[in-house]
Amino acid sequence: MNTLLPTSVYKPPITNFFSINPSIHRLTPRIRTKRFDVRSSSNELDTKTVEGEDSKEESVDVTNTSSIGGPSSSGSAIDKDLKKVVQKTAATFAPRASTASKNPAVPGSTLYTVFEVQAYASMLLGGALSYNLIFPSNEPDIWRLMGMWSIWMFTIPSLRARDCSKNEKEALNYLFLLVPLLNVIIPFFLKSFAVVWSADTVAFFAMYAWKVVQKTAATFAPRASTASKNPAVPGSTLYTVFEVQAYASMLLGGALSYNLIFPSNEPDIWRLMGMWSIWMFTIPSLRARDCSKNEKEALNYLFLLVPLLNVIIPFFLKSFGVVWSADTVAFFAMYAWKVIFLFLFIAVF
Repeated sequence: MNTLLPTSVYKPPITNFFSINPSIHRLTPRIRTKRFDVRSSSNELDTKTVEGEDSKEESVDVTNTSSIGGPSSSGSAIDKDLKKVVQKTAATFAPRASTASKNPAVPGSTLYTVFEVQAYASMLLGGALSYNLIFPSNEPDIWRLMGMWSIWMFTIPSLRARDCSKNEKEALNYLFLLVPLLNVIIPFFLKSFAVVWSADTVAFFAMYAWKVVQKTAATFAPRASTASKNPAVPGSTLYTVFEVQAYASMLLGGALSYNLIFPSNEPDIWRLMGMWSIWMFTIPSLRARDCSKNEKEALNYLFLLVPLLNVIIPFFLKSFGVVWSADTVAFFAMYAWKVIFLFLFIAVF
């Protein structure tokens, strides 16, 4: 009994134990497999979730960028559209400039010079016709009408026929659309061929000053400080020499223009040189110094503005003194506009 009791008592637990353990061993891989599956599926879910969040963040960023950059980029978009329309219109109706084939009218060539001379000669001839100086007539006629339209019919096409730069071509494209607009609108208010031609001329040089002023000044005007060190630095003797030369030539030009030196009753070379003294001597002398950025920019504008005044004013007032005075006023007005803070600094300190 005693020997059977342990056997009978402990046998069922042993059998139960062995019956349970295999099941546990059998369940374990299932649980592990499920865990593995769960982990793999959870990783997929996590991956999908992360990808969804990333894409969502990207969409949000794009939306924010578009919403933030919209107002600021709208102006540039309008400007680009306007340029496209102008370029397409000018390319359609205006004589074609340089195309994919090589344009023979390259800078320095004879053909390039011929087109330039033709352009500005037609502008001057048109002015003479508009002001009734050639083939004078008391009535509107075909000559004065041709003079009024000369810039649009001859000057702009001649300049576009050259191998011009991108900025100059863009300026000519704008002028090709702007000049007819002026020629149609102005006569509703002022019935004058001369006024229309003058407005076209002002628009022409203003557009060039806006689009090509820096490059033109850098090309034709005497160069100031470059990458190499300019010896005419403020405080040096050469700097002082250039300044004295500039303002002395301005004063001397005024005396010549007002007929105070070498007086004459007729227009002569001395009075003509006095009228052009600011452009020929004052501006180049000041640009030859190591000047500031604002002052150089003012001199660049003056290098283009002064010839414009010297050509237009004599159509209204035939006086060397008046032209020199206008150049002087423009000179100091440009300096006051561009370098006023420098003047105030010098005055205070």
